[in-house]
Amino acid sequence: MVVEPWFARSSNEQVVPRYFSVLGAAVCFSALFVGLSVSRPGTLLWILGRNYQHLNRELAWTILSGCVGYLAALTWTVVSARRLTYWSATFLVIGLTLSAETAFIALVGVSTTLRAVQFGFVGALAALTAQCINFTLGMKRGPRVNLAVDEADESEEALKAC
Repeated sequence: MVVEPWFARSSNEQVVPRYFSVLGAAVCFSALFVGLSVSRPGTLLWILGRNYQHLNRELAWTILSGCVGYLAALTWTVVSARRLTYWSATFLVIGLTLSAETAFIALVGVSTTLRAVQFGFVGALAALTAQCINFTLGMKRGPRVNLAVDEADESEEALKAC
């Protein structure tokens, strides 16, 4: 959320390089957490207590799911800051997520804790994929609403009112 105003003020030429810079930093930050959860799961599981010490793989998948969800939220933040929101994108997120989750249930199931956590990862990955598609298409189409025109119209109306 901190970067949203920065992207809103960016020129069209600045958006893609800035997005990949921020995304790269987020991926590095996320990789640290995933790496910690894989290399030192006991350290993180200690926080939860001794009843959870056996959930090493589940912890790594949970952290990975959260990081992918974080990247999806970051991409959505850029999309909303640039006003690249379309109904088709909403349907894409819903359709892709439901399709991926339905396929996971049909092919793998959620009979264990690990499978349930992986189910969450599939949903997060589908959301990230949909947001990346939305971002790409939005950068090609442009914003749904051009605020510069709206602000100029409001200024003109304010002058007429005086």
